[in-house]
Amino acid sequence: MNVAAPADTTLRNLVLSNGDNDRRYTPGVISNEGNLSIFDSTITRNLVLGGFDPVVLANLGGQLSVFDTVFSSNFIPDSYSTNLIAPDGGNSVAGIFNTGDGLLSIDRVGLETDSRGRIAVDAETYQTSVPHIYAAGDVIGFPSLASTSMEQGRIAACHAFGAPVPPPPEFFPYGIYAVPEISTCGMTEAEVKERNIPYEVGIAKFEETSCGHIMGDDRGLMKLIFSLKTHRLLGVHIVGEGATELVHIGQAVMNLKGTLDFFVENTFNYPTLAEAHKIAALDAFNRMPT
Repeated sequence: MNVAAPADTTLRNLVLSNGDNDRRYTPGVISNEGNLSIFDSTITRNLVLGGFDPVVLANLGGQLSVFDTVFSSNFIPDSYSTNLIAPDGGNSVAGIFNTGDGLLSIDRVGLETDSRGRIAVDAETYQTSVPHIYAAGDVIGFPSLASTSMEQGRIAACHAFGAPVPPPPEFFPYGIYAVPEISTCGMTEAEVKERNIPYEVGIAKFEETSCGHIMGDDRGLMKLIFSLKTHRLLGVHIVGEGATELVHIGQAVMNLKGTLDFFVENTFNYPTLAEAHKIAALDAFNRMPT
């Protein structure tokens, strides 16, 4: 008895995208060969990678090449709220996550959205053009982070009930939970140059820390930017293991208007990756004019 061979149902690629109004999340394909393709599009360049420091991105590119990760452009989203066209046109599973274009019917309450479906709000209170309606989170656009969205909602609730509204923090962190992780807070070197602020940069490689040796992370990197005039920390940019955790030290220092002296004079647990802050600060200090 002859039995016909079953049809090939092997999953060739898993296509992931996002219908987020800000288009911040990178579409990609994970193949069954274990390779990851990240699609290099205008969305990726301008909204995902545009705010990150070039040194961090260069380090990321080097680490991705080790894991056979490639940037590709053969991905065609025909609509961010309908369908995806997989690059092979064959055995692929497409998933899209939409924030709900048109589902809220906000036009019925007198609200309008811009070309990206975002609602305009007051930057201090998150009140919309309709006084009794507030908006927070992805629906108002940048920065579209879970952490900042919660804070926006808290401020909106305080204002709605007449409670005192504290000023929002000046600096908040970004995190990309990739392998390796990327996180940034404050100004990039390009922004510092644009504002004509005299500055110095300090670099620490994770391999310079004992913890980095123990973990085997010889590719992680931390970059700190300091003002030459005031020595205040202006920006912190990290790529590597635990980047999204480490960034909070720099965030706290910036919000408290701290300076390079904090890192140079402070004692960090040993062995930890947090020591990289001191290494980067000393690197900047050694290059500052006396």
